[in-house]
Amino acid sequence: MINKSIAITGANGFIGSNLKEYFLVKGFRVKCFQRPKPLVYEPSVSYVRYDLELPLSTDDFLNIDILIHCAYTPYSIKCENADEINAIATARIIEMCRQHMIKIIFLSSFSAHSSTRSHYGMNKLALEKMFDEKRDLIFKLGLVVGNGGMFLKMKELLDNKYIIPLIDNGKQLVQTIGMPDLLEIFNVAIDKGITGIYNVAEERPRSLKNILLIIRNKEARNLFIPISSSLLLKILKITERIGILLPFSSESVLGLKWGKIYKTANDLNTFGIIAKSLEEITANNDL
Repeated sequence: MINKSIAITGANGFIGSNLKEYFLVKGFRVKCFQRPKPLVYEPSVSYVRYDLELPLSTDDFLNIDILIHCAYTPYSIKCENADEINAIATARIIEMCRQHMIKIIFLSSFSAHSSTRSHYGMNKLALEKMFDEKRDLIFKLGLVVGNGGMFLKMKELLDNKYIIPLIDNGKQLVQTIGMPDLLEIFNVAIDKGITGIYNVAEERPRSLKNILLIIRNKEARNLFIPISSSLLLKILKITERIGILLPFSSESVLGLKWGKIYKTANDLNTFGIIAKSLEEITANNDL
């Protein structure tokens, strides 16, 4: 495994940055495809300025063994063509990786299913179908628990606000996966050359309200106010249209409203992983 080269699109994002640090420690040569320049250049890391809307250079794909495609443009009022941007960029990535015989790992989501109503879920599902399960690896991820992403937004909201709107009384069921477990799954997948599509999260779901109670500061005394998802979506669509950004978006609400529970035990067993529970992760601060 030493001296293998791994490329990561969106390497400055939540999952991408964790992958970069993890595989550097593992002895990989890492190439980061990202839009902003790094503040600090690290040994064994090379950087490519990457924008989903721009063409790719074949030279940037030389001497790469694995590419993890994390980069994604979210749909918004300001970017209503995000789905098209992601589809074209992913097609370019696939074409370039096929030319250079590079193994692809694509990150999808539990939001990606045929009944979803969110742009994110529908677009991720469409992108999944662009890959070949016999040669590529697709991870459908539950809520990733770590110092970033939606999980961190939830925690910061609990830490900074007393009144917390509880969508549909927090009854939505959510499955989580801790960042350390996710990184180990990547490592096993690459080591064994695993292909296909796998659901990655702890088997047992929890209600959104239960998750919020587990992750909030022990001294916190938040006041949870139930609000219907339909009403909240109407409010968010108005605020987003006029440029007012709230801690959560209409897309995240749609993702919760149309969430789906997956069987994951057999998939996790493929990687030899027993996912830690949310209680274990937060108790040990294993983020």
